[in-house]
Order: sequence, then structure tokens, then C-alpha cells
Amino acid sequence: MFSGNRVVVLVLSLLFALPSLGQQPKLNAYDYLTAHDMLHDAYNDVKKYYYDPQYHGVDLDARYREFETRLAAVTTLNDGMRIVQGFLDGLKDSHTYFVAPMRPFTYESGFGMQMIGGECYIVRVRPGTDAAAKLHPGDRVIKYNSFTLNREDIDAAVNYFTNLNPVLTAELELQAPDGSLRHESVKAISQRGKSVITDNPLSPDFFKLDRQEETEDHAERSVLIDAGEIAYWRLHYFYLTEAKVDIFIERASKHSALVLDLRGNPGRENRIPGEYARWSL
Repeated sequence: MFSGNRVVVLVLSLLFALPSLGQQPKLNAYDYLTAHDMLHDAYNDVKKYYYDPQYHGVDLDARYREFETRLAAVTTLNDGMRIVQGFLDGLKDSHTYFVAPMRPFTYESGFGMQMIGGECYIVRVRPGTDAAAKLHPGDRVIKYNSFTLNREDIDAAVNYFTNLNPVLTAELELQAPDGSLRHESVKAISQRGKSVITDNPLSPDFFKLDRQEETEDHAERSVLIDAGEIAYWRLHYFYLTEAKVDIFIERASKHSALVLDLRGNPGRENRIPGEYARWSL
């Protein structure tokens, strides 16, 4: 799906099942063709729609051949999708990214991370989860599943471990605010669903999926708080309608000052499934 200068490769129609969250399927001929089609579509669509005909100096044809060769060596469909993401990551454009196919299970890490300056910190934990018992906002993340995170790769790393290759247990090397070091193994929340869901809006499965999307949208909604002379606008994403923007601006105009809170905003209109904390404001 493409919109103006924002190129987003969405492959949402394919549903596939995994034997278990920790076990990956072998890359058979059908899976290889599926991954290859995704890579080829990404290449073609970027070449056709990307706003910069020079692709920021990237030789798109050579990069496609390189990643096509890499794809031939992978053994799982998850790694095949990682190849697609890696191909698009070469543009270093936050508006150009790969959204993995929907999975027949829900997954949530229970915690949110964010880069502050040059370091990564835990900024949210969901009450009642394994993360809430082991992590605290303010903990510095030294390593996440053996990776040292920075601003350039945090989105790709989190997307990989929560969407492309979901892991039931996140391994974190942490430093508490008092300087003490520790290791935590944090179990994610997961629930298996069905591999195929009917598009009948009266079916329980369709209703459940619709309610899940509504819950996610509610958690990510923009919030404007009136506090005397100051209005605080918490803006998670830039996907508000013009009518909504007008309503917020009208409310904010009644105050002498407006604080626009963009913490955690990825700077793009479209959101990535599996974003760190859908349940939190």
C-alpha cells in the first residue's frame, strides 16, 4: 500500500500457522515462493513509487540481487521475511518498511522500550504481566536478546523479535538507576487463535478480531488534557483525520499555551503491528 511519498509494503492477506511460537516451519518450496514474491513486490513497488528516483544513493537493482541470493540460503519463512525487511531497511527511511503477514496468535511483550539520548530505557510495563514483576521504568537496556540497541536499529530489532520471529521469552541485560546490573528473562503474553477467519461480520471470530483492533485504536488514540492555562496534547501517531485535528486545535486554542507530547511517536502516519505498548497511554 502506498500513499504519496510514504511507501509502505503491506502483506496482510496471507495467514499462515506455526506449530508453536518457539518452533519455526522449514522453508519448503511454497514458503520460498511466498517470501520471494514479497521481496519481488517490495522491489517493484519501491522502484515504481518511491519519491527519490536515486533511492538516496542506493543501487536498488544490485541490492535486490544481493537479497535475492540471501533468500535462497534461509531455512525458515520467518527468516525469509527478515530478508524482505532488511532489503527495505537499506533505504534508511522510516516511512518505508515491511509489515509481516498476520499470525494466528496474539503476542505482547508486556513492556515498552524507548531511546532516550543515545541509550535505551524501559518506559512502560503492563500491570499483571511477567514484565511488571521483573522490569521497572527507568531501567537501562544494555542488551535485548543479545543485541545492543541504538536509534538506527531499535525499530527493526523489536519488529523482528515481536513480528517476524516472535520469541516467548525476551532476554534483557539491564542497569537499574542505582547502577546495579542484572539479567532478566521476561515471558511474553501469547494466545493462539485460528489460522483462517471468516469474513462474515456476524461470526464470533470476526467480532473478536474487530474488537481487538478497536481496543488497539483506543489505546493509541490522541489525548488532549486541559490543565488551566495549558493544554497537553499526547500524540502517539500522525493518523488523525482532518476533522479530529480541527477538534483538538479548537480545544487547544482556548488555552494560552500548548504542550505537544511526541514521545514515542515514530514520525509516520502508519503504525506497525506489534508496536511496543498498545495498551498504554
